[in-house]
Amino acid sequence: MNSHVDGVKCGDYDDASGRLLPLERVFPRSPNAPEHVGEIWPTLVSLAERLAAPFPHVRVDFYIVGDRILIGELTFIPGNALSYFEPAEWDARLGDLWELDLEPVPLPRFEILRFYDDGS
Repeated sequence: MNSHVDGVKCGDYDDASGRLLPLERVFPRSPNAPEHVGEIWPTLVSLAERLAAPFPHVRVDFYIVGDRILIGELTFIPGNALSYFEPAEWDARLGDLWELDLEPVPLPRFEILRFYDDGS
């Protein structure tokens, strides 16, 4: 979860159950990190799992606008792989979870929609 505290951008990381993890990357943790788990949390986790299923790793970003959930983006290489988690044991721990398969990932086929009349 990203937030701004007194004009400073902060980043907090939660596990799938909503438990705040004791780590940071790029931005400092919120000094008084809010409780992120709410009624919407299970829905966010379910959506993220479904969107991420075809990929070995992807960060799924959401925006919560009122009672609506908007997909922000799917990020495959956060920070261009140049940033790391602190403390260092978390960087290793999270990296160990990543089972990299060097075979191409089969992507779902999407039908291309035509928004113009090309005469065919």
